Amino acid sequence: MPATKFETTFRRVLADGKHFGDVGQYEEVRGVLSFQIDPENEANSRITDVKLAPVNQDGFVEFESDVSLILPVDKTKVSGKLLLDVVNRGNRVGLPNFNRGTRPLIDENTPVDVEVDLGDGLLMEKGYVVVACGWQVDAPPFDALITMRGPEALNPDGSRLEGKVYMQLQSPEDTHNFLLSDKGHKAYETADMHESSALIEIRDMPDGPAEPMARDDWKFGRIDDAGDYHPDPGYVCSEKGFEKGRLYQAVYTAVGAPVIGLSFAALRDCVSWIKNGSPHLESPVGGIDAAYAYGRSQTGRFLRTFAYNDFNLDEAGRETLDGFIANVAGGMRGEFNQRFGQN
Repeated sequence: MPATKFETTFRRVLADGKHFGDVGQYEEVRGVLSFQIDPENEANSRITDVKLAPVNQDGFVEFESDVSLILPVDKTKVSGKLLLDVVNRGNRVGLPNFNRGTRPLIDENTPVDVEVDLGDGLLMEKGYVVVACGWQVDAPPFDALITMRGPEALNPDGSRLEGKVYMQLQSPEDTHNFLLSDKGHKAYETADMHESSALIEIRDMPDGPAEPMARDDWKFGRIDDAGDYHPDPGYVCSEKGFEKGRLYQAVYTAVGAPVIGLSFAALRDCVSWIKNGSPHLESPVGGIDAAYAYGRSQTGRFLRTFAYNDFNLDEAGRETLDGFIANVAGGMRGEFNQRFGQN
C-alpha cells in the first residue's frame, strides 16, 4: 500500500466548537503522510521520470505530503462522502468556494495552525469529510501551505539532470532582480552561472516583436539594495535594470528536475488510503464510499491532466475518485507531468 505512515502535527476542534446541525462539531487533523510507490506498477507508468527517481532498499520511490483532514468529531456522523480539496499553490480552494468561507493570505510568518474558516458550514451539515493533500513540490516554503516533498530524477551515474527552461518574467515596478520562477515559487536554478548561450528577449506583448537584451546587460545572481552583486543561481539581475510592465523571456540551462508527476500519485493514494486503508496504515475514518475532487483555476487544470493521463486507478486497480469539478480552469491542461514543468 503506497501510504505507509501518517505523523500527526496537531489536532483541534474547529469553529469554536460550533455544532453543525445533527452532525455536530468538526475537527481538523493536520499531519504528514508518507508514501512509497512501485515504479514498475502499471498505475505509475505514466509518471514522467519515475524510473529515474532514487529508490529505497525495497525498490520503491518515497515522498511525503502535508495532509489536512477535516471531519466530524463524532465519526458515526460521517455521511460516507469525501471532498478532496485540491489546493492551489498550497492554499485551500474547496472550503472557501463550497462554504463561502474566507481564505487567509499566507506568507512566511503565518503559523501552520492558522485558522480554518468553515464559512456557512454547508459541507459540515451534510457530514462531508474534507481532505487537502499537498501535491506541489515548488510552492513557496511557508509552513502554513499544504505542499509535497519528493525526489529529483537522476542520471544513471547519479548526476543531476539538466535541460533548457523557458521563463517569462514581469514586474509591476522597475527592478534590478528577477527570481527565476512565478509567484515566489522555488526556482529552477541555472546549471552554469556564466552560460554564454543563455538569452533574454524583451517584449511588450507575449506575441509582439522581440528585442534581444544584450548578454553583457544581465547575469545570473542578485543585486542588493546597496548595489552589491551576489551570485545566486536562482535569480537574474541587471545593473541597467528591468522596466516595469515589460515581458522578459529568459531561456537557460537548468539543473535539478523533481519528479513532479508524483503529485498525481500523492492525491490518488491519499484518497485510496482513506477509502480503503491498508494492513500497514489504518484509514483515519471509516465508511467513505464516494470521493469527489474540486479544483479551481490551476488545480482545475491539474484535475484535467489527472484524468487525461488515467491516474484514477491505484496500484491495486481500484478507482479512487468518483467525480471531480474543474472550475474556472480555462481550456487547457498543464505541465504537471513534464520534466522541468512549471505551473
